[in-house]
Amino acid sequence: MVQAGNGIITDAVLDGLSQTIGLSADILRRVTTYATPVLLAALVASVASVEDAERIFAIVRSEDADVHVATRLATCVTSTAGLKDVEWAADRLALQATARRLAEYGDHVGLVSGIPPQAAHVLVGLSCAVLYGSLKRCLLLEQCGLRDFLLVLRSQVPMLQKHMSDGISQLTASTSATEFPGVVSARLEAVTRRLAGQSWGSDPDSGTVVLKARGGRWFRPRRMWVAVCSATLMLAAGAAAWHFRYLDFPIRSAGVRHAVAGTVSTMPLSRALAQQRVGDRVVPPASPASAVPVVLADQRKGTSPEPSKSAKLEFKVDSSGSPVVEAVLNNDAERQALSGALENRFGSRRYTLNLVVDRTVAPAAWLGRLDTWLQLMRSPRVEGIVQNTRVQLWAPVAQVATESMASLATALGSEYLIEIFDPVHLMARSNEALAQALNRLEPFGKSCDSLAVSKALNTQLIDFARSSGHVPSAAKANLEQSAHLLAACQAMQHPISLEVTAHSDNSGDDQANLALSEKRARAVRAYLIAAGVSSQTLVAKGYGNSKPVESDLTVMGRFANRRIEFVPADERSGALR
Repeated sequence: MVQAGNGIITDAVLDGLSQTIGLSADILRRVTTYATPVLLAALVASVASVEDAERIFAIVRSEDADVHVATRLATCVTSTAGLKDVEWAADRLALQATARRLAEYGDHVGLVSGIPPQAAHVLVGLSCAVLYGSLKRCLLLEQCGLRDFLLVLRSQVPMLQKHMSDGISQLTASTSATEFPGVVSARLEAVTRRLAGQSWGSDPDSGTVVLKARGGRWFRPRRMWVAVCSATLMLAAGAAAWHFRYLDFPIRSAGVRHAVAGTVSTMPLSRALAQQRVGDRVVPPASPASAVPVVLADQRKGTSPEPSKSAKLEFKVDSSGSPVVEAVLNNDAERQALSGALENRFGSRRYTLNLVVDRTVAPAAWLGRLDTWLQLMRSPRVEGIVQNTRVQLWAPVAQVATESMASLATALGSEYLIEIFDPVHLMARSNEALAQALNRLEPFGKSCDSLAVSKALNTQLIDFARSSGHVPSAAKANLEQSAHLLAACQAMQHPISLEVTAHSDNSGDDQANLALSEKRARAVRAYLIAAGVSSQTLVAKGYGNSKPVESDLTVMGRFANRRIEFVPADERSGALR
C-alpha cells in the first residue's frame, strides 16, 4: 500500500510541491497520507439514502473528478495557479458529495498535523483530487453501476476503522470512533437493500456475502471490481497509520462538541447575544418573488426592524438527522418547553442543546410553532435561524432548501417571513447598497462626517476566499469607490481616520484566525492606500474570532462573522462595539 500511495502522489510531485509551498517533501507525504482516510470517511458517511447514493455516484463521475489526475498532478503543483485549480475542483467535489467545504477537512488536518491552515487546505485538496479521480477511473474502466459502487464503499469501513479517531468520526459522521463502523455500515446496507429490493444472504459455496434477488437467483458482486477499486480508494490511506505514528503528530483538540442529549449547557452570554449588530448597516430588502414572502437573508445587515435583543432559535442538523440547537430565551418556562419538546421528539442522545436564559430579551413568540421547527429539524443537513417572525434557511443542496421553504410556507402561512440564505445575491445587494450610500454623500468631499462615511463604507461586503489574505476581485471596484470618497475628504482638508478591522468565524485555530484576520485587514488597508488614500489615516487591526456578531453554529452566522468593518478612529474605544 505504501507503493500504491506513492504511485500517484510521487516523490517528484512532492518535490515540486515542496518548492511551491515551502514545506519539506517528507512532511507533505505524511500529511497527504493522513488526509485520505478523512476524506474517504466523509464520502462513506455521506450515503444515508438512495438519493444520496445516486447523487454521489453522479458526482464522482462528473467533470470535476479528473480521471487523468495521476499524469497531470506533477504539472499542477509547480505553480500557485495550478494548485488553486486543483483545490477549486476538489472543493466542489467535497461540497457536493459531503455537504462540507474542503476547508473544513483542511482545518482538521492542519490542527492535527500542526502545519499552517493554508498548506493543509492545499494538501487536502490534492488528496481529494487523487481520491475522486482514481475512483472515477475505476468506475469507467469496470463499467460499474450504483450497486457495485455501494459495495466498494462498504468494503472500506473495516480499513477506516484502523485509522479512525473521535476527531475524524465527529467531523464526518457526528458520532464516536467506536460507533462509526456500525453506523455507516448499517446505512450502506440499508441503502443497498432499498436500491435493489433485495436481502443479504451468504453464498452457500464460499461463505462470502452475496445478494439474493426476490426471484431466488444469487448475485455475486464482481470481486475483481471490488478488489481493484478497494485498492484504489486505499491508495494513500493504506499507509496512513504508519506515517501517523512515524510523524508523531501532536493530537490537538478540535473543539468538537459531543452530543449528550437531555443535557443543557450554557454558552457564553456575549456570544449568545451576538445578534446585536455592530454599527448601522442597512441593505434594501429584496422584493418578494411570489406569494410566499421569500427573500435573501443578509446576516451582515440590519434588514428587519427587529428589536436589538429578542429570543432566538438556531439549529443545525447533521447527516444522520440529529440536531444541534442553540437558543436565547426569556425565562425558565421557555427553557423547559424547548428542552422537553426536543426530548420527546428525538429521545436521549439524539440531540445537543445549548441554552441561555436572558430576562432582557423579548418572549419567544416562535415557541407557539415549536412542532413546525422540530419537524424541520428532522431534515438532514438543514440549518436555520428563527427570530421573531423571521426564518432563515440553508441547505447544501438548493432543492432541499427550496423544499424546506415550501413546507414551512404551507405550515406557517403569511405569519412568518421565510428567507433562503444565498451569499452570491447578498454580494449583489451589497453593491447596490454601497452605490446608494455613496450617492447620498456626493459630491465627494462635501460631506465628510466620520460616522456618515463609515456607515456608508460598511454597507459593502468583502468576502475573502477561504484562508486567503488577498483582496477578492469582486470587492475591488467597491474599495476603489471607497478610496475616492476618502481621498476627496483628504483633499478638502477633512481627512477621515479609520481603523480597518477584520474578523473571522471560529473555524480552526484561534491564533491562525487572528493571524489571518490581521493579514486581511492589512490587505484592505494596502489596497485603499494604493487607490489614493493617505496611509496616515488608516490603521489595520485583526480581531480573529473574538468579536462575533452571530453564533457560529450555522452557515449564516459564520458568514456574518467573517467580515471587514471600518471604524472611525475616535470610536475605537468601543462606542461602536
